[in-house]
Amino acid sequence: MTIGVPDLENTTQFKAVGSSQGEAPKIHVALIGFMGAGKSTVAQLIARDFGLILVDTDAEIEKEEGMSISDIFEKKGETYFRNRETEVLARAFESTQPSIVACGGGVITQPENRVLLEKKAYVVYLTIQLEQALARFDDYASRPLLARAGCTDAIFALMEARIGLMEAAGDVYVTTDRRTPEEVERVVVERLKEAGYEFLREH
Repeated sequence: MTIGVPDLENTTQFKAVGSSQGEAPKIHVALIGFMGAGKSTVAQLIARDFGLILVDTDAEIEKEEGMSISDIFEKKGETYFRNRETEVLARAFESTQPSIVACGGGVITQPENRVLLEKKAYVVYLTIQLEQALARFDDYASRPLLARAGCTDAIFALMEARIGLMEAAGDVYVTTDRRTPEEVERVVVERLKEAGYEFLREH
């Protein structure tokens, strides 16, 4: 089953790129996308190669809570997790040092997070086809919403429900299908530069 992810890679939405008159330039980059798109891996590469502070929202929450995301969902519930996710995202964007933020797959579902992303970051939407995403999942238990969804049709529905939100939030789009993390990193950097983001250090 192939979900209809449009080919948006060569387009750029300038609605949220750069800064409005009187506003400070945006110094943060946020990677959004469905689970399995490679946000954490690509963020690690860009942080290493271009000297940005790395923030992985899921990893930060796990570290602060002392338990896995699946355990947080089980013991404290999704609402608690989403609130913590917003806290971590807001804190990352408060930094005066440029950062790259790997956002959890569901971060886009919360209105307050979409506002933060639009105001504070260059947003890169990493797209992926459902089959590619499923092939990358090696542990469904570690992804509570996938474990809850169970069958492929339910996962398809979850993915489809988020596509519109991600397309609206993205400033630039990069497909990860059939690309290595290093290839994705290269394209992400190219698209960000085209959109006006200035890296403080060149690779």
